[in-house]
Amino acid sequence: MGLRGPHAVGLISRWRTPEKPPRKRCCRRCNELFDPVRRDAVYCSAACRQAIYWKRHLANMKTDDRPTFVLVLRPEKGIDGLRATKGLQKFALRKFGLRVCHSQRTTARYLRS
Repeated sequence: MGLRGPHAVGLISRWRTPEKPPRKRCCRRCNELFDPVRRDAVYCSAACRQAIYWKRHLANMKTDDRPTFVLVLRPEKGIDGLRATKGLQKFALRKFGLRVCHSQRTTARYLRS
């Protein structure tokens, strides 16, 4: 027959001991006791975990100490400014190894003057 009734329990589960509830642990960041939800939990909350992550990764970031130059260009009449700028950027990269970090469109202030 099979297992039937309210007290029917499989043979394997009769000899298994139930898992112990996880013991309280101390958070590695704030040193407070907490009940871990997972067995491998190390931090008490997501805020502590993210704070440690950013602390570790910001320490590894290097600052760039190379010089930065600002160059303002204004085309003469009859010259396409965007094409001239792209050509200049291409030439500066090939000849001198200069790269553009970020470029901004020409503002109305430069067009008026």
